Amino acid sequence: MKQHKLTQWIFAILLFILVVSSAATITLNFNSLFYFDIEYLKMEQTTGMSQADMKENYDALISYNQFWGPKKLEFPTLPMSKSGEKHFKEVKSVFLGLEAVGIFSLIAILVGILKKKIKIIALKRAGILMLAIPAFLGAVMVVSWDWLFTTFHQVVFGNEDWLFDPVTDPVIQMLPDEFFLHGAVMIFVIVLLCSAGCFLCYRKKR
Repeated sequence: MKQHKLTQWIFAILLFILVVSSAATITLNFNSLFYFDIEYLKMEQTTGMSQADMKENYDALISYNQFWGPKKLEFPTLPMSKSGEKHFKEVKSVFLGLEAVGIFSLIAILVGILKKKIKIIALKRAGILMLAIPAFLGAVMVVSWDWLFTTFHQVVFGNEDWLFDPVTDPVIQMLPDEFFLHGAVMIFVIVLLCSAGCFLCYRKKR
């Protein structure tokens, strides 16, 4: 009985990881969020760059972060320091690692389905994880987004390369904290919608 419960919790965690990695990947590739923020955050005034330049440089950054992206990041119209290049390599590694974990989770879930190891209770438990963890992080985000943003970078990267100098790495001017906040909100919304989907499926199957 205990082994059965543990197995279902494992599948619930795998489903949670799959949803989070998928939400992060969707948000990363949703260029329209950045295009919206160009207008919403009045970036032309704050950066001195044109919309066309910002979109071109952002698209180059997103293309670089893909599995099939170029090995070297080169901004079309912006210079970049060695520490900036190093940081973006680390960012790419994080995203590719997250996607790889998501793919592994998907394969493990599919195997569990084919072998009929996953029970309906796993959906309920995954829904709880998708609701509880984003709710906790969302509360922290409301209380202190700056602390959460800084702590995340310190934990994930373990260096100060992410503290860009706008003189040597002007790209940071078009990547304000508010843009990352909007990205985090988008990820949370996707995860919470998937949580609702899990609960609805669980209730229907029950």
